[in-house]
Amino acid sequence: MLHPLKKQVRAVRRRAHRLVLVHGLGWWSALALIAAFLVGLADYLFRFQDDGVRALAFVAVVSFLSVTFWRIVLPGLRRRTSDLQVAQLIERRFPQLQDRLSSSLAFLGEPSGKAAMGSPALQESVIAETDRLVSTLNIFDCLEGNAARRAVGVAMFVAATTCALCALDLPAARMASHRLLLPWSDAAWPRRNQLEFVDPPRLLARGSDLEVALIDRNRHLPATATLEIKFAEEGKLHSRQIRSVNGQIVARLDNVTRAFKFRASGGDDHTMAWHDVEVRDPVQISNVVISVQAPDYTGLPSRNSDRLIRMWAGSGLRLKADLSAPAEIVTIDSSFAGAPETQLASDGRSLQIPPAASAPWVPTESGTFRFRIRDHSGLEVTSDLSFDLTIVQDAPPTVTLELPMENESFMSSAEVPVHVIMRDDLAVRSASLIYQDQSWPVFGSPADRGPSQPRMSLHDGDRHVIDTVWKLKPLQLQPGDIVEFQVVAKDDKPQTGDSGIRHLTIISADDFDTRMNRDQAEIRRRIEKALKLQLDVQSHTDILVESTDWSVATSDSESLQAAHWRQQQVRQFVSGTDGALPLAEKLLQRLANNHANRPDVADRLQSVIQKLLELDAIALPNIEHQLGNDFKNAQTRGLDPTTKERLQSQAAVRSALQDQQHVVEVLETLLHRFAKWSDARRIATDVSNMQQQQQELIHDTNGVNTVGKTRDGLTAEEAESLRQLVQRQAQLARRADRLLLELEQLHQQVAAENPAFAAMLRRAFEAAKRTDVAATAHEARRNLEENQIGSASSRQNEVRAGLQDIADAISRRSPDPTTTLLASVKGWLVRQQSLVTATIELSSQGAGQLTTSERQRRVRNVAARQEDLAGEISVASQLQHGPVVRFILSDASRLMRTAARELARTKTGQTAQKPQQAAQTQLIRLADALRSESQKTAESPASDGDSTGQQPEAQAAEQRIGIADLQLLRQLQLEIKQQTTEIERERDDKRVLSDQHHAELAKIEGRQQRLADLVFSLLGNQPAETGPSQPNVGADLDDALRKANIPGFDINSARPQDGIERSSAAVQGEDIGTNSVHPLQQIGSIMVDVQVRLHGRDTSQETLAMQQSIIEGLSKMIDEQLKSTSQQSATGGQVQRPGPATGDRPRASNGTGAALSSDGGTDNMDLVFQRIWGHLPDQVRQQMETPLHEKFLPPYDDVIQNYFKRLADDNPK
Repeated sequence: MLHPLKKQVRAVRRRAHRLVLVHGLGWWSALALIAAFLVGLADYLFRFQDDGVRALAFVAVVSFLSVTFWRIVLPGLRRRTSDLQVAQLIERRFPQLQDRLSSSLAFLGEPSGKAAMGSPALQESVIAETDRLVSTLNIFDCLEGNAARRAVGVAMFVAATTCALCALDLPAARMASHRLLLPWSDAAWPRRNQLEFVDPPRLLARGSDLEVALIDRNRHLPATATLEIKFAEEGKLHSRQIRSVNGQIVARLDNVTRAFKFRASGGDDHTMAWHDVEVRDPVQISNVVISVQAPDYTGLPSRNSDRLIRMWAGSGLRLKADLSAPAEIVTIDSSFAGAPETQLASDGRSLQIPPAASAPWVPTESGTFRFRIRDHSGLEVTSDLSFDLTIVQDAPPTVTLELPMENESFMSSAEVPVHVIMRDDLAVRSASLIYQDQSWPVFGSPADRGPSQPRMSLHDGDRHVIDTVWKLKPLQLQPGDIVEFQVVAKDDKPQTGDSGIRHLTIISADDFDTRMNRDQAEIRRRIEKALKLQLDVQSHTDILVESTDWSVATSDSESLQAAHWRQQQVRQFVSGTDGALPLAEKLLQRLANNHANRPDVADRLQSVIQKLLELDAIALPNIEHQLGNDFKNAQTRGLDPTTKERLQSQAAVRSALQDQQHVVEVLETLLHRFAKWSDARRIATDVSNMQQQQQELIHDTNGVNTVGKTRDGLTAEEAESLRQLVQRQAQLARRADRLLLELEQLHQQVAAENPAFAAMLRRAFEAAKRTDVAATAHEARRNLEENQIGSASSRQNEVRAGLQDIADAISRRSPDPTTTLLASVKGWLVRQQSLVTATIELSSQGAGQLTTSERQRRVRNVAARQEDLAGEISVASQLQHGPVVRFILSDASRLMRTAARELARTKTGQTAQKPQQAAQTQLIRLADALRSESQKTAESPASDGDSTGQQPEAQAAEQRIGIADLQLLRQLQLEIKQQTTEIERERDDKRVLSDQHHAELAKIEGRQQRLADLVFSLLGNQPAETGPSQPNVGADLDDALRKANIPGFDINSARPQDGIERSSAAVQGEDIGTNSVHPLQQIGSIMVDVQVRLHGRDTSQETLAMQQSIIEGLSKMIDEQLKSTSQQSATGGQVQRPGPATGDRPRASNGTGAALSSDGGTDNMDLVFQRIWGHLPDQVRQQMETPLHEKFLPPYDDVIQNYFKRLADDNPK
């Protein structure tokens, strides 16, 4: 007999086996039902006709069921578990059994004759203890039945769902099951389609259209069908495809003129019978007379109308017409209800509506109507003659309340301006302003007019404009009150119309001042825009003034037109609808309406209005008139003006330029005045006031002695003190909400116009969002309401700290100007690249893809965009940047305007593309240089200044010169050297320069001189008395002799040796930056020497070497500045700047400096090259490797070797 422990363990094992089996059978049943249902559904939808497909479906289902049974059910049937394994699983569920159950089963499983595993008494004790413990437990809890129940539930759900779906169409379900289980049977689905026409006609009017709908009785309309037609005179069958549109098939045959029969086929239905149609001539309508009588209250007389009938609501209508043939019945086919009865004459050849004895027909709805006529043969047609009836309702009066605007704010003593526009179809009788239960008349008409008096026609109307003042003082309103009002008007019908409910907010004096400050800031921004545009127009005009011939070519004429258009924009910003002048007048009117005693604000606004009115009355119209007239004259006089016309143009443009300067001065003066009331100061003041108020609140909150008391337990005095604290904290929270909203809105407004101010606003807004000042202030208010003094005090301190963060964000300095300029240059580069791409595309599309007019329009559009970009860069070049940066910007602007002039002539070839690409190159150079300068600024620590309050002069010069200027100088000098090298390489064997080379050298010389001037302007000095102002006389004489074709006086043939002799002393100079002269002064002197050489058409290796020394000197200065920056970062900014203290004027030099010196006593050319290239950064060295290492022509080998030998022998370092 089995021990009870074994019985229980085996009972658990049997139950576990059943659960596994139920789990597998449940899932297998669900999958089997799903598979069978899906296959049957596919057969139902697609109607398998092929027995092979049915057989494959049957095999697929059987295979799926077999595989799932083998994978899901069979493993559960095969699995066997021993009693000991079950016992271990039970012990795992009940840890208190430890190993007793498995040990007891092991003891019970020993044969009686075998040596016991331990003492029998101990075994019995363990077995008894285990039996006692198991009896207290429900060991069946170790089995989890959820999985089995879930499987059974899924199977039942699938079975129920399948049955429900099959119950929707039991015959189809039985058929699908039969075809699935017996794929070899002949069971077939019934026919799907049964087509028929809806009410096919038997008679048709000649010339009408056949239109009949095709339906399927089985509701399985096919996507397409075939319409078959046979005409009476032909035996030929005509067929056409008709398709289903939006679930409907409509068969249509246009302009039927002869008898025919038709039918349709589609889907699996091809059994429709033929339908015969007979064709006859229809009855026509002619001589229509329509009479309309308006309602009595309108006073309008009776009138005749055409087929487009427009009539007032309530008007009466009568209609008469003739028929071409006798008719049996005539009815009205209308798009509206309530059509009247039609009366036929006795002979059936005329009609009228309504009948003669009836009152006129009064239509109530708009729409169209036609006559439906049936003749004596039974042919019923709808007349082609259509009548459009429009019922014009006598609408109530419309009231447009233009002033005051919705939610406009006024003080309690204000006089509100009321501007009302009232309209009515006929006449406005009266109008009143309704406030609460009070009515204030604002308009009243004369005595009532009778219907017999003349009234307005259908197309007339009545319009009244009312301007009055609504005094708020008698209403005794308080700040915070919301005034709800509307204007109501009445007409003669009578009907009423209103303006809609408007609201006025009563504000305090402080809120009024806040709004005034905000609007004054808006005036300032509009003046700033006008000033920016005026500076751009002034730069355009200045270019025209500098013109020498005043012939005004097409490009100059277009420049005049662009300047005139921009000048009109200036006037718009000053006095246009959205200009500064109307806004200032509006603010001044607001002061008067609110009876606000703000004399300073009023004086300021009156001053602004006076100045802007003066500009709008004299200067701005004069400029527009002068520019406009000169543009018209330029178009009429052509390209060859007379002297008188030139003088007139000069006088007109110069006069416009003087007026423009006056406008600029006035606008700058106004901006200077507005600087006192800047938004940053105002916001900082608000934040400071909020900090002070919050500090006072913290002090008062800490002084309240209500801790530990409930609200009901407070005394009246304590409750009143707490209430006041809640109100004050709530007011501060609302101010924090307004501050956050104002920061966000103001940032969006000035983001594009003032990046520095926008950055400050963004920092303040981010600080406000990060500290969550507004929400914390509201939380403090709620804590005070609940008498949670400790929590409220903590929240208040958080608000104070958040306000301090906002104040700190506002007080931070504005972004570095270099960073701001770099961002602008990046934007210009993107726009210039798009213009270059557009020009190239238009150049390639000129042949055939675009029409001539379309291409010209697109080219002019690109020209206008190029001119706008040039204007922006021209304005930027006049701002406070370094001289080299201003030169690059001016040069880029000049190149862009050159490209714009070419594009304005619809030229998209190289003449336009080259200056565009050159301008883009200049911007790329500037962006690279500014990026380095910005990185240097970001890495340099803030300097605390010199302890003595003074700086050495050389140190000040170093600070004036940025890395951007030095890098730009180096790139420009490198370009000049490359151009000089190219000309030297292109000399022929006779050492003769062509005229083209001379012209190019003249340009290179000018650029070299310009570069020297930029260097001296960086130092704040003027160039030495050398260069083109005092040219090389010998070089000029040789040049004159060469131009006179005197044999033997070619400067190219005599130049090499002379150049070597003159440069022999040049290499004896000192290292750049090692003597008492500023390095940049030495570089400027060498540039002057190079310019003198280029003026003498000297492109020898000595000249190239001097240019190379300039490049190396600039590279050395850049490296020293970068090194100084890194040292400052490491030592906190206390690093002494190298360089001498001198302010001497630069001196002319004939040498290149020791930057070209080599070690003495050596002929090794590699060492010489190492000395030359020793100080260049890797990037610059890689850029210049190619031109330096190119092989020269054999005739120059001796010259090059002689030069480097001299260079190596003189003063080695």
